[in-house]
Amino acid sequence: MSYKWMYKRLVSILLRPSQAWSEIADEGDEVDVLSAYFYPLMGLAGLVSFIAYFVTGYVADPSQPFALFKDAIIGCCVTCVPVFLSFFVSAFVLAKAAKSLFGVSVGQSGIYKLLAYSMTVLFVTYTVLAFPIDFKILVWLCQVYTIFIIWEGCGRLFDFDDNRRLVFTVMAFLSEVVVAGGIYFLFYKFM
Repeated sequence: MSYKWMYKRLVSILLRPSQAWSEIADEGDEVDVLSAYFYPLMGLAGLVSFIAYFVTGYVADPSQPFALFKDAIIGCCVTCVPVFLSFFVSAFVLAKAAKSLFGVSVGQSGIYKLLAYSMTVLFVTYTVLAFPIDFKILVWLCQVYTIFIIWEGCGRLFDFDDNRRLVFTVMAFLSEVVVAGGIYFLFYKFM
């Protein structure tokens, strides 16, 4: 996959999630979502965060370039690690929950697709949080849009009735956002 494809997928998930999930469902298992979308997007978010922390720190105090480099590395970690850990914790929790609560065995590739594509909003918001702009409340309110993206994805990827789909959507949203938000808060607070 190319970066052009990744950009188109990112934009379609953010602006036209229904159409994007239809395309994703039609792909089947042709696309390795981790290497084609999730990891490059995480790397891009980390790079943008690194640059944002470094440049804003340099503008504030150019006399300490090594300290700025250290702060930029920490900022990159604060952006990438919460989303990375949230992805794998959520994949584990959702697979177990689908099996025990619904009696449905949901494939690992389906859960990976759902989580990787629905975490697009998390990547965008955590990248924006690296900049010293005071839109933090607005950025966190954007997470509500993740619920709609997950709802659409569950409808296209899994065979749930509406009640199960709603419960699974809420579980996926909470596992994504709460785990990532908790880890982000801990990093931000103690680093």
